[in-house]
Amino acid sequence: MSPPPDASAGHPAGSGPCVSFDAVVSGDRLRFERAPRTRVSFTGTGARESVSRTGRGNLPLRVAPGQDYREVTVEYHLASRLTGASEEGRVPDDDGPST
Repeated sequence: MSPPPDASAGHPAGSGPCVSFDAVVSGDRLRFERAPRTRVSFTGTGARESVSRTGRGNLPLRVAPGQDYREVTVEYHLASRLTGASEEGRVPDDDGPST
């Protein structure tokens, strides 16, 4: 698999994410009874920039139900940062309500 993703990837230089999450899951054997349906969404208020990406080892883009996959690895990366005021009038570095 690839090295861990750069948490600032996808964000302008010097403005890394407010939140970054990385996970790696591996297994000796994996089988899907049904083809999975996946979805990523970013909810909440306020303008933001968000990126997510996955990496797979020994897994095709579309898995086949009932097929055994061996020595699998899945990597997931999520990063998000606020880019302006939220609907409540707060900015990313603001510790209190707006006046």
